[in-house]
Amino acid sequence: MASAVARLRAVEKRGVLMQLKALCREGRLKKAIDILPETNHSKLLRGNSDMVVLLLKACADMKLLSEGKQIHARILKVAIECNILMYNKLIIMYTKCASLEDARHVFDKMYERNAVSWSSVIGGYVTQWQYEEALALFYKMREDRGIKPDNFIFPPVLKACGVLSALQEGKEVHDYIAASGLERDVFVENSLVEMYATCKSIENAEQVFDKMPERNLVSWNVMISGFAQNGYREKAMRVFSEMQVGGMKPNAVTITSVLPASSLQQGKEIHAYILTHDFSSDILVENALLDMYSKCGSIEGACQVFNKMSERDMISWNSMISCYVQSGRCYEALELLHQMQSAGIKGNIISWTTIIAGHAKHGQGEEALQLFHEMQSAGIVPDIVSWNVVVTSFSQNVYGNEAVLRVFRQMQLRGMKPNNVTIASVLPACTNLAGLQQGKEIHAYVLRSRIEWDVFVGSAFVDLYAKCGSVRDAWQVFTKMSQRNVVSWNAMIAGCAMHGHGRDAVSLFEQMQEADIKPNSITFTSLLSACSRVGLVDEGWKFFNRMRQQYLITPCEEHYACMVDLLGRSGHLVEAHDFISKMPLKPNACVWGALLGACRLHCNIELAEYVAERLFTLEPENVGNYVLLSNAYAAAGRWGDVVKVRKMIKDRGLKKIPGCSLIEVNN
Repeated sequence: MASAVARLRAVEKRGVLMQLKALCREGRLKKAIDILPETNHSKLLRGNSDMVVLLLKACADMKLLSEGKQIHARILKVAIECNILMYNKLIIMYTKCASLEDARHVFDKMYERNAVSWSSVIGGYVTQWQYEEALALFYKMREDRGIKPDNFIFPPVLKACGVLSALQEGKEVHDYIAASGLERDVFVENSLVEMYATCKSIENAEQVFDKMPERNLVSWNVMISGFAQNGYREKAMRVFSEMQVGGMKPNAVTITSVLPASSLQQGKEIHAYILTHDFSSDILVENALLDMYSKCGSIEGACQVFNKMSERDMISWNSMISCYVQSGRCYEALELLHQMQSAGIKGNIISWTTIIAGHAKHGQGEEALQLFHEMQSAGIVPDIVSWNVVVTSFSQNVYGNEAVLRVFRQMQLRGMKPNNVTIASVLPACTNLAGLQQGKEIHAYVLRSRIEWDVFVGSAFVDLYAKCGSVRDAWQVFTKMSQRNVVSWNAMIAGCAMHGHGRDAVSLFEQMQEADIKPNSITFTSLLSACSRVGLVDEGWKFFNRMRQQYLITPCEEHYACMVDLLGRSGHLVEAHDFISKMPLKPNACVWGALLGACRLHCNIELAEYVAERLFTLEPENVGNYVLLSNAYAAAGRWGDVVKVRKMIKDRGLKKIPGCSLIEVNN
């Protein structure tokens, strides 16, 4: 009798399982859940968890969270005793359905866990971009000595290290992999190469790659991508060639990885490979080709690819728009945007921002502002990135200073809070307009709004205050900066030099060296200018020689002009002339102009006439040089020669440009 009942239950179980499998294949999970045995068959269900596991897997594969929760509820209702397998299936179902809170709840209730439990929940956190939590769980797992990690645990952990640029943690994971005996697993090694490359530790990535006893297509792809993304273009191309020589056939991922590293000629060769190996219909490959031609400045190549595309997505259109903009053909980019809209594809914020930035950078400020308004009228709300692109584009154009401040005000009126990038881009406009009061108002706004005060914002404020004549404010900002780079130091040194505080500039340079900040060409231009203003001839020579000998900086025309000015102002006119004659560069107008100014200052008319002749040859239409010679004659009381120079100016049709000043009126 007992054996007959057992056979009946076995038949019943097989029947239910077959029915559940059929319903899962058909995607009819609701019906499958409904037929799950409840009270009448609770013993059957408690003893056989296969059917529940089957349903949980189906829910995970189809990402059906609601149905998965219903099954979980049935498990609790019937009081099924969950084993590790069922717990793991629940975790996998919840992570695949993006319900990490539920997955973690199940995980935390487990009295026993295995490698699958840990890898499932860690992988879930990585999939949902919660990388810090993933790493925290990994370190917690290491405390459980009963867990033997497998090759599924490490890839998500390494990805988290890469995204977080956590190189030290990545190296610790690498050591743990070696201790676990999985260092030769190709799946794990690929993840190591990618982690190191993402952390910009390309030497470590290359070492792992070179030691791999076995490589698959993914191995080659991650190494090529790593080289390309870190600027090692030649190495990326070399690995691309090696993989083909070794008999590994590239796929679409390979092509899209190597194209950013190629030159125009190499890109054309890869283009030919694409056409002969049936990749031309892959939209990702075509977009990568578009981007390559665009970055190499070949608008003809980009147009050829774009016009032959059978299918175009938003990336295709935006790449072509960017290509036109980079070539300075902004109006054609705008026309392409209109074509895009006619094709039923509404331009996104990238499309509009690219065109707006292009117009602004090419001096078409009014058109850029008009397009910015049109973008908003088209229903596209600018985000902080697009606002910053517009502000930065105007700030890089000398004619856009007032436009920068106008856009900055509009940004605030629209309720968009500026960030540190915005502030660092707006301040140069205030500097160029000598808008000290506006700069102070922005300073107050930054403090009130608690905008991140980084080295770029601090340096911009130092530069603003120094160039607007408020050296004291510049110094206060400079001393309060928690971090300074060479730009910060240069701005403060230049401010001291500009306002005649030469010895302070020299003292700052010594402090800069103590702070282990390496000076650059601009540093020495400011230092030499500072020495010139206060007559520090010996110090000037020392800096000029240190620049060449200690810091291996080749002097440019500006450095030579500063030295001539230093020597000339101090009355060493002959030495200044000898210095010019020994220059390795051909003296330009700045160099000769500095000497002519010194000749006027010290009434050396003979040398002034000699220098003026060279300036008239270099800059025949620069009336300033004629005025400088005329002033030299006047200082020496040679009024007849003054009249001759003025007649020369008149005969040559030159006009003296009147001086101008800037004042602030109501901001």
